[in-house]
Amino acid sequence: MLDCWSKTIRGKLQKLRANQLIHNGSLWQESVAHFRRNIQEHKKENPNWQISKTDLEGLDDVTQPFTRKCELTISDFANVTGDRIYFNPMIYNIQKGNPFKNPDRKFPVDFGTLIEESFVGIFKIPEGYIVEEMPKGIKLSLPEDGGRFTYSINSSPEAGTITISNKVSLKRTTYYTEEYETLRKFYDQIVQKHAEQIVLKKK
Repeated sequence: MLDCWSKTIRGKLQKLRANQLIHNGSLWQESVAHFRRNIQEHKKENPNWQISKTDLEGLDDVTQPFTRKCELTISDFANVTGDRIYFNPMIYNIQKGNPFKNPDRKFPVDFGTLIEESFVGIFKIPEGYIVEEMPKGIKLSLPEDGGRFTYSINSSPEAGTITISNKVSLKRTTYYTEEYETLRKFYDQIVQKHAEQIVLKKK
């Protein structure tokens, strides 16, 4: 729920991490420790986040994904100007900058692992407001099914909600030099889309 007076959003966050390629004791324990460290690191990276009532699930079962459930409060989440509210719905897995800044590259890009990141958010529209502007959805694909980016967003006036779905998937660990420019432009478009805002207006 977005509090238009305090510019704060409150809600619940659930994060899942698939337990891929973890089938022995040492790797399992290392992955569990990394998952726990990630929680603390995320608090440091987002000082305006207040995380409470954290519940961790799946840490004792290699067949299940790790799941973190918590209650979340984000201060200074929105900008309020006159009768309008501006906010970025990408509160998680946001791509703030292109990791490939150089226009040229002499060596292949090696991610080391497959990448699949997704975020689904449901926002309650404050009472007395309507959606004036929203980002447009987009679907991008790398050549030869090397990766995909999908971003969709819609509002439901009846339910008074806005739903956003974002997914970035890289289906290869290595991209060759001749593919670099395409990969770089792929990330440029992700960064641009993730920077777009929703505008709410008083009725």
